[in-house]
Amino acid sequence: MSEKERVSECRHWLLHAKEDLHAATHGLANGTSRPRHVCSYAQRVAETSLKAALLLEGRDFPHTHDLDVLVDTFPNA
Repeated sequence: MSEKERVSECRHWLLHAKEDLHAATHGLANGTSRPRHVCSYAQRVAETSLKAALLLEGRDFPHTHDLDVLVDTFPNA
């Protein structure tokens, strides 16, 4: 994957993270989301942000939802 493609893919993942963050913050602020749903969105924000950072570093990431596994994928983690 070229650097341009990696940056484009990274933006794609960050857009998903931004949308999930918006859903979490607005759901919490106006009381339309239960706390467990807000937590689920927050986890997805962290997950997709980590995957975007790994892409930007030129690293493949494991197909997992486990944040610890994703963090451990970074060098010197």
